[in-house]
Amino acid sequence: WHLLSICQVLESARPAGRTDVAGVLNELAARLKRRSLVVLIGDLLDEPERTLSALGQIHHRGHEVIVFQVLDPREMDFDLGLAGRGVTVIRDMETGEEFEAEPALIRELVRGEIRRFLQRLDAGARGHGIDLLRCRTDEAVERVLTEYLHSRMRGRR
Repeated sequence: WHLLSICQVLESARPAGRTDVAGVLNELAARLKRRSLVVLIGDLLDEPERTLSALGQIHHRGHEVIVFQVLDPREMDFDLGLAGRGVTVIRDMETGEEFEAEPALIRELVRGEIRRFLQRLDAGARGHGIDLLRCRTDEAVERVLTEYLHSRMRGRR
């Protein structure tokens, strides 16, 4: 029943504005009294070092931490389907900020930055003892969770 309730809340949630994930996690860490399982689902694109540090504090206080980093395939691949169209206006979906860019020229640069960013995130999570699972918005949630749970079961044997 708990899982069903969680799924219903997640299904009905609608994003709105910016969040301070690290601030919420620090507040959570102060409130957790018993050993707990903390699951964070998000893109981790907003101040990832602060977020990882807060998650690390929770882990070091004896709680288990699992992070599901959910990214749009276009964020991971920077494939906006705009190559060859010249200068294009790109809008940040969270802030509404717009800028002009030529996708063909910046695609490889951005892909390299994304790759380095994800590597730093992975290393930071490992350094804090945090399970980080990266998944895409075009993947079935059931498959992602099933694969993760199977890998955890194999790892504990």
